[in-house]
Amino acid sequence: MKTLRLAGQLLRGHARGHLLTMVTLLLGLVGIVTVAGASTTMARTIEHQSALESGHRVTVTAYLYATASPVDLQRLTAQLQRRTPEQAAVAPVVRLPTLAVTAPQHLVETQVVLTTPALIAVRRWPVLAGAWLDDTASLVPTGVVNRAAAGLGAGIGDVLRTDDGTGVVIRGIVEDGLRDPCVYVRLEEHAGAVVLSDDRTSALTVSAPGLDAAVVREVLTGIESIAGSALVERVERTDRLDELLAELSAATIAFVVVGTFSVLSLTVGILNIGLSRSRERAWELALRRALGMPRPALALAMVIESQVVAGAAAAAAISVSVVAHPAMVSAMATLPDTAASSYPVDAAVLGLGVGALAAAIGNIAPVARMWRLPMSMIMRL
Repeated sequence: MKTLRLAGQLLRGHARGHLLTMVTLLLGLVGIVTVAGASTTMARTIEHQSALESGHRVTVTAYLYATASPVDLQRLTAQLQRRTPEQAAVAPVVRLPTLAVTAPQHLVETQVVLTTPALIAVRRWPVLAGAWLDDTASLVPTGVVNRAAAGLGAGIGDVLRTDDGTGVVIRGIVEDGLRDPCVYVRLEEHAGAVVLSDDRTSALTVSAPGLDAAVVREVLTGIESIAGSALVERVERTDRLDELLAELSAATIAFVVVGTFSVLSLTVGILNIGLSRSRERAWELALRRALGMPRPALALAMVIESQVVAGAAAAAAISVSVVAHPAMVSAMATLPDTAASSYPVDAAVLGLGVGALAAAIGNIAPVARMWRLPMSMIMRL
């Protein structure tokens, strides 16, 4: 009890120094959490953007010759689905040339993509509003626009009309990672448009964990040999996640270095505050020793004092960083889903440990100085 009472007296007697230590700890801990959060947010943003644009691991695309008809495309899709692993998703993709489209706010140039409902299983795009394409029969062709098209005025329930008079009712909005407006329409509902359009690109896109482009190429080659005609121009892996690993690793190393310097600056700052007051505090402790307080009790009181200061600073730092983290992530993230990045608990724990250790070491210096003072010198005070 005497030791705790002494620790309380030491806290009250050096309020300014403790306040400065707390501010240093607060800034250091918030800096460490910010660096860790920025690193995680950047990595998730890059991975998410890459997955939206080029597909998840592993996405393989088979590009077809222009002579492939919609019937050929649908047959290849069915055959490839039967010959790939059960977890694989296969979808045809036909990109028409940029068309003039009339929308409520003059959406004039739009990419039109003809596909099947299975494309959402391949690309796993988040549906921002409404619903994705399905197999429900409809008298009017239905479509889904991307966020870029929605930003130009295309909303759910609107009718987009192409320059040939064809109408498409919008039933949903997706995030596909593209900056250009795009409309996705069911292939079965616009097969005639594919036949009439010579300037088009057709492809099959397949996605499954561990999928090999060579296996897809072999399956399609076998289908071609049976059909007796060349339909597939080339087959290649199109997802870029693995290519980004090196870039992410380099960026992660840079953030680790910055975080390390933040930890070191936090430690040096606290040690500097403690050491600058070591002489003054050593004489204070020496006087208390001369009045009968045992040296171990003095050392324990100083440790308790340092940890109380470190704990108060940690509580403030955690509160500030927890409140500020979502705003910081939202400001850095370019995609909505990235804002769900979790709080970097490991970085916070590291900062708390370093702060507590640095505060304890800073308070040990005057204890060590007091420990060496001879009693004769203390009694002359």
